[in-house]
Amino acid sequence: MRNNIYLSHPAATTVALAVMALILAACTSEDTFQDPPIFSPDGDQEASIDSDEPPLDGDTTDDDAPLPDGDVDDKPADGDASNDSDLPDGDEINEDGDAEMLPTDGDVAIDEDEDSSTDGDDEATGAGYYQPGPLAVNRIAVAQGQDDAPVAFLIFAPATAGEYAVVVFQHGFLMANSHYSQMLTHLASHGFVVVAPQMYAPGGLPIGKPSTPEEAALAAQLYAWLPDHLSALAGVTARTDRLGLAGHSRGGKVIWSVLKADPSLAQAVAGADPVDGQGGPLGGEQRVIDGPFDFPFPSLVIGARLGSQSGGPLQPACAPDGDNHVQFYGASASPAYHVVAEEYGHLDMLDDAPQGCGLECSACPAGPSRAPMRNLTAGQLAAFFAWALDGRDDGLPPLASADLAPIRVTMENK
Repeated sequence: MRNNIYLSHPAATTVALAVMALILAACTSEDTFQDPPIFSPDGDQEASIDSDEPPLDGDTTDDDAPLPDGDVDDKPADGDASNDSDLPDGDEINEDGDAEMLPTDGDVAIDEDEDSSTDGDDEATGAGYYQPGPLAVNRIAVAQGQDDAPVAFLIFAPATAGEYAVVVFQHGFLMANSHYSQMLTHLASHGFVVVAPQMYAPGGLPIGKPSTPEEAALAAQLYAWLPDHLSALAGVTARTDRLGLAGHSRGGKVIWSVLKADPSLAQAVAGADPVDGQGGPLGGEQRVIDGPFDFPFPSLVIGARLGSQSGGPLQPACAPDGDNHVQFYGASASPAYHVVAEEYGHLDMLDDAPQGCGLECSACPAGPSRAPMRNLTAGQLAAFFAWALDGRDDGLPPLASADLAPIRVTMENK
C-alpha cells in the first residue's frame, strides 16, 4: 500500500506525489483491475483459495497460559512457522453476474506429522486458532446491485450448514478485497461468515478515491443491507445480530468511524495495523481518534512494528507514529487487547501473490515472508471473534499469551 496518503510532513508529500506519477504505469490502475478468477460450468477456469498458511513448528501450547491480566507479555514463540498446510478450497460461479456457492473439495488439509488440531492441549489453550479451522470454506462473489447490494463484495462462508456469526472486513487504501483471501479463508474456517466489500476500484493513484467519511457512509449502507440478504447468498444462517467489524490500514479508520457514529451496529471491533490518516495528498480529513471511544464491546488492535518505519527518502512510513495502532489501542475502552508483531510490516498479512496488485503491495518495509504474519493476524481475529461473538472461552488465551503466537510479539490488555 502506498501510504504516502498518510504523510504528516507536507514537503514529503510533494516529493512522493511526483514519484507516484512516474510509477503510475507500474501500478495497478482502475482499468486493469481484474476480479478474482471464477469457475465456469464447462470447467475452463477454477477459482480455489488454496493457502500456504503454516502449521506451527514445535510445541506452541501452554497449559498454564495466563488469562488477560493487564500485564505486558513479550515472550518469543517456541517455534517458527512452517509452510506445508493448505486452507480449505473455495469455489464460485459467476458466469451471469450472480453469486452461486459450490461445495469445496473437502475438509481442511493438515499435515498429519504436525500437532495442528484443536484437540487436547490446543483446544485448552486456544493455540488451534493459529491453524486453519475444521470447516471447509466457499467463496462467493456478489456484484454491486445484485439484490440491490450497495457495493460489490466477497463472502467467505463455511460449507457446512449451520448458524455462524458474521465478520465484515474492510480493505486498506488502494487494496482489493481479494488480496486478503488467504487470511479471510482461515478466519471463516473457524466458523464465521466473512464479508469483504470492495469499496472502490483498487490500485492507481490516491487522487480521486473516496474520502474516509464517504467510505464509512457506504459501509454503513452495506451493514444495514446484510440482515435481509446475507444468509441466502452465503448458503448458511448468517447471524448478523452477532456482528464483528474488522479493517486493515485505512479500513480500520473506516470501521471505527462507522461505530463512532453508531456503536449499536456491532458487538466487537478489530483493527489490523489500523491507520488514522488525514485523507490523502491534499489532506484535510479529521482524525477519528479525538478522545476515548467508550464502545460498550471488546476491541482488538493488531500492530506491525515495521509499519512505522520509512522505506527510504521517497517512501514515508505506511503506518506512521502518532497515527497507528498505538493510538487506536490507547483510545479503546476495556476490554481491549493489543498485540504487536515485532519483525513484520504493514502489508505482511496480504496474500503471497495478490492478483492485479502493483507497487502499492510492495512499498512498505516487510518481514521475511508474509505467511507467519498472516497466520498471526488470522489467528488473532479468529480467537477474538470466537470469544467476543460466540462466547468461546478458548479464544481468550491467544489474546494474552505471546507463547502461543507463531511469531515474536508483544502483548498488553486492559
